[in-house]
Amino acid sequence: MEHFVDREDELSRLRSCYESDGAKMIVIFGRRRLRKTQLVQHSLSDREDAVVYQATETTSQIQLNEFVDVASETFPRITQIKQNWEALLGYLGDQNGIVVLDEFPYLINADRSLPSVIQRLWDQRFQNTSGTLILVGSSISMMEEATLLGNSPLYERFTERLDLRPLDFAAAQEFVSDDYSPQERIITLGIFGGVPSYLDGVELNQVLGTVLTEEVLSQKDISTTNQSTCSGPNSRTRTDTLRSSPQLPRERRHRTKSPKQWISMENRFQRIPRN
Repeated sequence: MEHFVDREDELSRLRSCYESDGAKMIVIFGRRRLRKTQLVQHSLSDREDAVVYQATETTSQIQLNEFVDVASETFPRITQIKQNWEALLGYLGDQNGIVVLDEFPYLINADRSLPSVIQRLWDQRFQNTSGTLILVGSSISMMEEATLLGNSPLYERFTERLDLRPLDFAAAQEFVSDDYSPQERIITLGIFGGVPSYLDGVELNQVLGTVLTEEVLSQKDISTTNQSTCSGPNSRTRTDTLRSSPQLPRERRHRTKSPKQWISMENRFQRIPRN
């Protein structure tokens, strides 16, 4: 099970929206691996009036079919509603339900008219309900285009906006083993930052194996990578080491710390508590 840490402010804001009167539209966006989906699910853990649909990258008709299948578990009569977004979302709004459209950019890719459909639904029907519509996405540019920019269909229609960021240093430490020294914590957090999905279950030897290998290779000519890194019958090449080491996520590789930076960070955080 994924480890849920911090986000108390975001949880409070979401739950306050759920309890408030009138229609609500909430926009949640941020880079991948920040566990936006988990945040929403956690906020709805005690609700029985929510539909959480995580879209897949497929056709609009398949997405509609999947949405009805998910929604029918909470609102069985939705199977009798015409299968288009305006009718389905309008029906759930009339039931004062909470509807989560996760991976919203996938829905837009399949049906470019969806933001304007939601705009009309919001202006003409949803406003008269106590329903909640939550739009979640990792493609920041598409989320901004659909909801935040001045010419977007949903501009200034949302009730709450959550721009999810990586965890701060204190919260991120909760993912790191109590057995780690302050220096080891600095190395781990310096590499992975406050991204929960990267930190959850990480082992320091994996971190060091990957980073030190990449550090060596980055300062050696590629032609030397087949030289042995140690002597003896069990010696391994740098290429072997690289292949056997767990890889850092692509978007994080360019942000790893050099040994000099680690030493500097270590000196600054010598007194960090271990728990």
